[in-house]
Amino acid sequence: MANPEEPAPPEGRFKSEDFRTRREEWNEYLLPETNIVVRVKTVATTIQRQVDAMGKQVNGPDGQPVIRVSHQILVTAHYSEETFDA
Repeated sequence: MANPEEPAPPEGRFKSEDFRTRREEWNEYLLPETNIVVRVKTVATTIQRQVDAMGKQVNGPDGQPVIRVSHQILVTAHYSEETFDA
């Protein structure tokens, strides 16, 4: 959630950027009672950079480029068959 005291980024439009994935890693969480391993990974689908009407990069109040990322969250669960045998 945005900090209400933080100024909003300057107005502008967003330009889609080509990108190459350098690394995507899974975060793993163990559910000890069942030995289920839940794996979660965020994958960027589009990356956009904010630009002004002349196409010049727009920076936020902190001086950093304003970037917008659309993403997909992947979730998997791994378990052995014995986990659910009663």
